[in-house]
Amino acid sequence: MSISQADFFRLRPAGLGPIRFQQTGLRIEATEGTRSVTIGISAEQSRQLGALTLPSVSVTLESSGFDDQEWAGFLSRFEQAYQRGGG
Repeated sequence: MSISQADFFRLRPAGLGPIRFQQTGLRIEATEGTRSVTIGISAEQSRQLGALTLPSVSVTLESSGFDDQEWAGFLSRFEQAYQRGGG
């Protein structure tokens, strides 16, 4: 994702919605009933696009206990929370 670690964690509540979570370093563990999501992010790097330098982190999502529809809903909410301008 083209985002700084600080911005990623600032937007975290919107990305997770009402799910309770615990953060340990660069890892977030979220649970709701029998469903859980583990989110890991990498160390912050820079991506160079011509004269523009953008912060960048790799994000991994691991889920457990979601059916296909629930997981699609979670991913939609997560992606919308981290969506940046543009078209």
